[in-house]
Amino acid sequence: MSKYYFVLLCLLFVRCASAPDTPPTKDAIEVENNLIFTNAHDFNDYLSIRVNTVHELLEQLQYADEQDDGAGILIQLSNESQEIAEVILTELSDLISFGEYGAELLQLTIAYIESKITIMAIYAEFAAQLAIPESEWTNEDFDAWMSGAEPYFGVSDQIMHELLDMQQTYLSAN
Repeated sequence: MSKYYFVLLCLLFVRCASAPDTPPTKDAIEVENNLIFTNAHDFNDYLSIRVNTVHELLEQLQYADEQDDGAGILIQLSNESQEIAEVILTELSDLISFGEYGAELLQLTIAYIESKITIMAIYAEFAAQLAIPESEWTNEDFDAWMSGAEPYFGVSDQIMHELLDMQQTYLSAN
């Protein structure tokens, strides 16, 4: 996802809340599942923090890719990122939505995070290729990346557009 979308996401999603310094632990999420939301902004912020956490995980992978870190590092980061994102998904799947369009906002948030988990898995799948500078890629490497990975980035971007639109609808309605 381009930096433009990330900045837009931060501006639209983070109002009063900020992303946690460290990814959530399973124990912390279990405690948080007992939350009852009393207003739309709290619910929105809660979802936003989870989306931002997943973005931070993906940024770590992208940074490792840009640094041409070894395949082992990319695979390890991918696996760790997917594990944390899966915990977040489990948390969200147990969450009770709040307000008009809350269920739709929650479902789009889940779909978006699922799309990012798919991208994280792609980093592991293409780790050997991503560990070398793009200047050394063959035509076959580019073709494999374009056909095997790029479509998932487009799907994720489309879900993000839908999520941002739904967020605006949700906040306006509540």
